[in-house]
Amino acid sequence: MLTSAPVLMLRFQAGPQAHPCAAETLAVLERLKAECNPRSVTNEYVFSTTAQPTELARGKILNELALLADEEPVLSAIRQRLDRRDTTEYAEMLQVLMLGLGDRGSLRPVGELMVLSEYPAVRICAARVLRRLHDVESGEFFIDALGDPRFVRNDACGIHPGKYYPVRTIAALALHEMNLYEPLNYNLD
Repeated sequence: MLTSAPVLMLRFQAGPQAHPCAAETLAVLERLKAECNPRSVTNEYVFSTTAQPTELARGKILNELALLADEEPVLSAIRQRLDRRDTTEYAEMLQVLMLGLGDRGSLRPVGELMVLSEYPAVRICAARVLRRLHDVESGEFFIDALGDPRFVRNDACGIHPGKYYPVRTIAALALHEMNLYEPLNYNLD
C-alpha cells in the first residue's frame, strides 16, 4: 500500500492540468504545436517561392477542433494553454483558434496579430478567420493589413518575377465583402 501512494499522488497532481474529457482536443493541439515548430518543413518560409502548406494544415486543425467542440471542452483546453503575453507562434495560433471557435473577446488581439505578428502563417490564418466573421469591427485591421509587407514569390516558372501578398489579398476581399471599401493607394512592389 505504501509503494502505490506516491504514484497516486503524482497522478492526482498531474490531473488538474487538463480536462479528463479533452483527450482528442489535446492531441489536435499537439499537432498544432508541431506545425508551429520553426524547424518543420511545412513551416519554413526562408527559401520558399510558394505559399506553405502549413496554413492549410492549420485550417484543418481549426475545423477538427470545431467538430470536437460538441463533445469536448475545446475552448477550456485552449484557455488553459493560452498566455497572451507569450509571443511564440504556437501561442499566437491559440489566440487565432479561440476566435475561430467563437470567442468574441479574441477579435481585437487576433486583428492585431494579423497586422503585427512576426509569423507569416499566423498573419494568414488570422486574416482568414477574421474574414469569415464579416465583423465590421475588424475593418480597421483589414485596412492596416492592406500594407502588409510580406509576400511570396510568384515567378511564373522564373520567367517573370512577381510577388503575391496573401494577407493583402485576404484583407482586400474582406473589405469588399463587408462593403468597407478602402482606396488601394498602396505600392505593391
